[in-house]
Amino acid sequence: MSFRLNEFVNANSFEQLAALYETIDEKRLHISDTGISESLINRWKIKGLLNFGKETKNQKLILMLPIKQKISFIEFVWIKIANELQTFGITLETINKMAKDLFGKISDNELYKNLITNFKTGDSVQTQENEKLMLFLKLKEESENAFHFLHVLTAQAVVTQEPILMMVFNNETWFPYLEQNNAQYPEDLMRKKQTLPYVSINLTNIVYTYIYQDYLQEMFSGMSMFTAEEANLLYYIAEGNFKKIHVSFKTTTQKPKEIPKAENTFREVIHLFLNQQYRYCTLTDNKGREIKITTKDELAIKLFEDKCKEVKQYKRLLLNHTQNLEANQTETATEKQNKKEETQEQEAK
Repeated sequence: MSFRLNEFVNANSFEQLAALYETIDEKRLHISDTGISESLINRWKIKGLLNFGKETKNQKLILMLPIKQKISFIEFVWIKIANELQTFGITLETINKMAKDLFGKISDNELYKNLITNFKTGDSVQTQENEKLMLFLKLKEESENAFHFLHVLTAQAVVTQEPILMMVFNNETWFPYLEQNNAQYPEDLMRKKQTLPYVSINLTNIVYTYIYQDYLQEMFSGMSMFTAEEANLLYYIAEGNFKKIHVSFKTTTQKPKEIPKAENTFREVIHLFLNQQYRYCTLTDNKGREIKITTKDELAIKLFEDKCKEVKQYKRLLLNHTQNLEANQTETATEKQNKKEETQEQEAK
């Protein structure tokens, strides 16, 4: 089931932000959707990396959870972060420490306290809307399904699209770095960033890789409504592999137009295809190659259908004629046989 997180980009009201927090906490995905191997998932379960902040007395019981276990988008993001950290050689102990920080209570997180008051949540969000959100998070923290620091960071990435870097240092310390909040970080953290080696994971890239794939999957799941040529053209547009699109219309009242590369191009072309008002579309890709598609000409279709009707009618007449001819031939043969028998009877007399 799609999260439709693209609908929350640039969210600018408390209602939208609250809905985003609730959405990314819903368990709609499976662990297998992360693309991580089952053997590695089982290893992480034993090490406690998939507890998602929940204490488990008997860690071996976690192994009973199937690879199809339902997870939230937040948990999906964490698994992706952990996988990238392991790729860079970060120890499981350090990753586990990060998990406890990210899935711990928001109010206990010093990094959250330093950053949350200045978090951007959309360019036009007013202070009052932010205060509503803070109250919402505080009330939610008192419930069983409390939000965590990773919720805040992920929601920030979805709404603002600005880079959020998860910086991990050799001494097992880490912190999320948002360049737009640079002035809010303590001096010791900034000094550490400038002097010590670290591994950096871009949380926003993880979030938007999923959003992009999810959006395309939902969009193209209904591609049966388009021709193969139209679907191919839409793939070019979705990937951004085009410079312009030239459109010629069926009616002479509509002049040909050129659709430039813009944010609403994808939506505009889909609308064009659904209405079937174009005669042909020519897409010029980034290398200057042209891809041209045409609609079926309605007059040609009508002529073809009329021709088919004529052929069917002709076949029907031919069939009737053949049946009549066969019947006449049968009658003629019978008459000849009768005359032959009459002649033989007369000769016998």
